[in-house]
Amino acid sequence: MVLSVSRPPARTTTTVATVQSADWVSFFARLVDFYLDHGHCEVTGHDAKHQSLHWWVNQQRSQWAAGSLSLEHRLKLSAIGFPGKFASLPLDDQIWERLFTELVTFHNRHRHFAPIEFVLVRAIRVYG
Repeated sequence: MVLSVSRPPARTTTTVATVQSADWVSFFARLVDFYLDHGHCEVTGHDAKHQSLHWWVNQQRSQWAAGSLSLEHRLKLSAIGFPGKFASLPLDDQIWERLFTELVTFHNRHRHFAPIEFVLVRAIRVYG
């Protein structure tokens, strides 16, 4: 009889950051669905179906206002009109130039500017 000894499989570590990131992506996807259904990001807590999303949206607004929301998250949220028409997203020159170049390339190829659906789908593919 031959015995084989091997190491147990490596344990995967789940960090708080990993869980928070997965939660953020999940809530963002829910917000995109809400936006597509309602045309805005003003989630109220009146409907039991949207209470947790309402809480999450308020957290994002608070973090945005405090300046503690990451640029990556601000870009994703901005793609769907969050947090509203009066919000400003400070873009450095490199990001602005890259986005402008993408817009010019799209316009040259398709002879029109991207509809909001294109922007949403691209944002979800790139950032989601």
